[in-house]
Amino acid sequence: MATIRKLPSGWYQTRVFNPMGKQESLGTFRRKADAEEAGRKYEDQYRGVSHAENLAKFKALEKAKVTTFGELAKRYVENRQLAPRTKELYTSYQANYLVGFMDRLIRSITQEEIEDWWKSFGEDTPAQRQKVYGHLHSVMKYAVELDYITRNPCRIPRGFARLEPKYEKLLPTEEQVRQIIALTEYGGERLAYIIAFNAGLRKGEMLELRRKDLVFDNERGRYLVKIERSVSWLANGEVKVVSPKANSRRIVPLSKALNEDIKALLANLGTIDAEALIYPADRVRNTHLTIHANNLRFDRYRKAVGYKGKFHDARAFVNSNLLKSGATLKEAQDRLGHKTLQANAFYQRGLGREDELADNLPSLK
Repeated sequence: MATIRKLPSGWYQTRVFNPMGKQESLGTFRRKADAEEAGRKYEDQYRGVSHAENLAKFKALEKAKVTTFGELAKRYVENRQLAPRTKELYTSYQANYLVGFMDRLIRSITQEEIEDWWKSFGEDTPAQRQKVYGHLHSVMKYAVELDYITRNPCRIPRGFARLEPKYEKLLPTEEQVRQIIALTEYGGERLAYIIAFNAGLRKGEMLELRRKDLVFDNERGRYLVKIERSVSWLANGEVKVVSPKANSRRIVPLSKALNEDIKALLANLGTIDAEALIYPADRVRNTHLTIHANNLRFDRYRKAVGYKGKFHDARAFVNSNLLKSGATLKEAQDRLGHKTLQANAFYQRGLGREDELADNLPSLK
């Protein structure tokens, strides 16, 4: 229970017993009402829970008195199950954009300071600002979860508002996809492109495909592709084989119409080694092709067929055609390995069926 005593100076001191059983002062106040209010606030934060919970909360608050943002941000990155590239990215945010907060005590960072940081970032790179703010917000949310602070100071209005894309996302036509696949220069590359444009693979997933990941299911009469890994490159050039994004391991059935093509292309790989990469950088099939090398090849193919989009739009091609064929949103989400329906919606494109859709509506005569 808080006690108030009047000092010889005429000010009022508020004293409390903390959950450790030690008496401490909450400070001195000019008005008795202010001293009483400080005591009530202190008691309120420990009211209604067990002593063990109060003790844990008190220790967290004590820890917060000496914990800097930099220390907590490092702990946040180390304790999360993040891909190596993501950890590297968050660390670069801290070093390049959040330097002003790194040595600050976590409990001393205010909403006003974060708003000033947002303004100082400028409007030239809104996507980058939003990504860094997202990391800042996550670290401060982590501080709330640890009871270091009671309220997240990251409260930028529309801080996570959806931005206009840098470029117009274009959907390739079926004929353009066929032409691109036809232009691929050898069997492994062609096989990888066929799977990517039918299963909607991410680049890292495609470049980590191995022979063992393609299995013919006799009962279903078709090939299945097991997407269990992805490859990632760190800034220092180190190659990491990791779980697919959002831990989206999945088994995707391929069209029966592809059976003969896949069988022939597998036969032409020149190896029966289960660990052999489908689309490697070397003939031994154990060195990953880099994303940059794949981008150069794809740019050459897309320009030849008059397509202005990017390789990643293969996922939009698959997603949109799945929905066109009658797939549910959940089925499309599962095939592409999206964590949420909202993520899947990002890959949906119009298919030029506006007139057809209009004619299918009730005429309401």
